[in-house]
Amino acid sequence: MRRASILPMRSPAAVQHAALAGGPGLGRKVSAGILVGSLLVMGLAACERPTVDDALYRPRVAPVEVSPAIHRAADQGRVRLLRPDLLPPEIRGPTQIDGFVQDDAIVDILWVVDNSGSMDNERARIAAAFQRFIASLDSEQVDYHIGVTTTDMRQTGPGFRGELIGPPTVISRDTPDPVGTFTDHVTLPPSRVEDEQGFAAALAAVTEPMRSGPNAGFLRDEADLAIIVVSDEDDGSLGEPEHYVRRFRSLKGPGNEDTVTFSAVIGDVPDGCVSPGDENILWADAEPGVRYEKAAALTGGIVASVCSASFDRTLERLGLAFSGLRRIFPLSAIPIESSIRVEVDGVPIPRNPMTGWGYDAATRSITFLGRYVPPPGAEILIRYDLDV
Repeated sequence: MRRASILPMRSPAAVQHAALAGGPGLGRKVSAGILVGSLLVMGLAACERPTVDDALYRPRVAPVEVSPAIHRAADQGRVRLLRPDLLPPEIRGPTQIDGFVQDDAIVDILWVVDNSGSMDNERARIAAAFQRFIASLDSEQVDYHIGVTTTDMRQTGPGFRGELIGPPTVISRDTPDPVGTFTDHVTLPPSRVEDEQGFAAALAAVTEPMRSGPNAGFLRDEADLAIIVVSDEDDGSLGEPEHYVRRFRSLKGPGNEDTVTFSAVIGDVPDGCVSPGDENILWADAEPGVRYEKAAALTGGIVASVCSASFDRTLERLGLAFSGLRRIFPLSAIPIESSIRVEVDGVPIPRNPMTGWGYDAATRSITFLGRYVPPPGAEILIRYDLDV
């Protein structure tokens, strides 16, 4: 985790460093940690007050945990926000500078793929579009682990009961051909098992005995966890979706529940659908994935149709959602909107509703759009006048 340094100021000012972790789905986000520093500056001469010597005032550091009330959708990241109340009242002022650092994105991605005979076409389309998924992760410099298993909880061995398919069981940026390896992993002989259990398989893959056994090395303590189920049948696991969501979110420990998301590529809800090429095949209709959709809604995940003619856009969306790079930055005070100025690594960013940044008064936050999403390691400064 990067630590934010105090930003140098040449005018008499007080600099305060305190932290506040906050955070769609997101309290503390390990994959995209962001340190927020707040600098309050006031022209002392204008107020006819004695000059304050910065060297004589060394503010305390007081970390506190909070959950800012902002809508974060698929946006991920850790936020640390300064506490202005630690500054003495005589040097608080009307100008605010909020500073952030975009941390590296780290995510473990578990694919649970339906290996029934009715899914042959869908598995082939997923494999064909996987390059878009990897390209999205690479473009955001994501440190990823990818594992693949199936919805089959009847048989035993690699790919069954949550055991990851391999070798290699973990696909990473160091894998020579991640796209080819994933394609091999999802090119499976069809199973005759009819009760696809995506929830149970996913849970088995990330808990004991699989976690420290055949799947050892897949999960990392510092990484987010993203689970993706691809199926043309609804889940047949015992227990309600809420039970599995609680189990998944508990894997990262108290306070880190929102580092886990569940996404689903499933039959359309509520009516189901038919995949291209399956129109004349008996029993090939995809049934609505009601249970999977509920789990995705509870964790801020993505839902897409398994009947799409192409999965290019679907996998691109998934890859970008799991990048872990924060796009939304909450301000520590209420700004005068017209005064807001935004810089990334010292470069001014334009205010633009399509590509640039935008301000949401309801959530008191800056959102980066298009190609201006700050990359890992970027320093973000947001300057504004206080609405006092």
